[in-house]
Amino acid sequence: MPKPDMHLWQSVALLFMSKFVTATTQAFVKKELINPKNIGLAGKFAAMLGSETNETEVKQYLNIALKELEREGVLQRTSTGTMHLSPEGITRMNAERTRAMTQIAANFPNSVPQSQTEEVAGGENKLN
Repeated sequence: MPKPDMHLWQSVALLFMSKFVTATTQAFVKKELINPKNIGLAGKFAAMLGSETNETEVKQYLNIALKELEREGVLQRTSTGTMHLSPEGITRMNAERTRAMTQIAANFPNSVPQSQTEEVAGGENKLN
């Protein structure tokens, strides 16, 4: 198995978190991130970027990405097993979401409504 691009998998994990995490106090469990729907989406995303990955590898890479984010202090785990983002994590998640939306808008101009493109350019982050 080739060595995964962990920056890619950390980005994917942060993008999944951006769907439901809005504050550092918001706790979530790992299965909210690593579930069959997200595994399928992550596999498609990786394939679009030229990294063919099966579902078992996707799950493994997302788990490794979460551990690395935790080691970097971006993600914090509580004694009950729930997780939450640190203030740095919220900042990084929002930056990743903005970067992804900017890249999508540049590569697929008709896929992002003009109002969202303007919000991203203006620094607002209302993409949920």
